[in-house]
Amino acid sequence: MSDAFFEALKNLPEQETATPEYRLYYDLESCTPLFYSMEDEPGTYIVVNKDTYNQGNYHCRVEKGKIVNLNTTGTYRKLVPSNTGVTTHTDNVMIVTETGKNWALKTYED
Repeated sequence: MSDAFFEALKNLPEQETATPEYRLYYDLESCTPLFYSMEDEPGTYIVVNKDTYNQGNYHCRVEKGKIVNLNTTGTYRKLVPSNTGVTTHTDNVMIVTETGKNWALKTYED
């Protein structure tokens, strides 16, 4: 290729790279989250950071433009399969049986 081609490439204006904007859309009356998006959707939203966007926490409220976490204890509990614990029906964890699948509560802390 000729030198003129590479000269023309040098003279091109630099392109600006767009940084994504992470948004949490919420209901203005109840202050509850509706959905997270990077798109420009109609509705009320606040801009959040990437970590908050990736967590996708819906157990919160939006007050005065800030996220307020509703979990005040700092711990989360989740039902997980276990070798011990309560035995339930394989298709429905609400039905306690003598044979089936065992479940236990696992606690996570912030």
